[in-house]
Amino acid sequence: MSATSVLEIRLYAELAFVLSRCGFTTEHDVRLTDPKIPARYRSVDMLFVDEGGGIVIEFDGAYWHAAGRSPADRDKTDALLNADYGVLRVREAPLECLGPEELPVSKNQQPHLTAGAVLKRMIKTSSHLVSLR
Repeated sequence: MSATSVLEIRLYAELAFVLSRCGFTTEHDVRLTDPKIPARYRSVDMLFVDEGGGIVIEFDGAYWHAAGRSPADRDKTDALLNADYGVLRVREAPLECLGPEELPVSKNQQPHLTAGAVLKRMIKTSSHLVSLR
């Protein structure tokens, strides 16, 4: 049995459908090999890469992340940012946001609505996402 939520899988499918048509390579449940990232933080939920670099999307569902995982989530975000990855952490209510790289969403929000919010945030915050504009 996988620890990956149905919402995460559906969010990935929505994002991969759009971003693959914009020139991104898309991967789900990825183990990064970048030596700048500590080994404990190399496993990421989603990775989207274009000529401008890589964007990691982490989906923090309320069920799995409710048990005091916030410090580890923040440390992982910082490690990825320090290795020059773009990071967007989708946090399902009632989880609190831990920093500016985070996007709060309603509990059990429809994946297409979450994907739309993610894409809007990516366009707004990532200067290299010209292909989405």
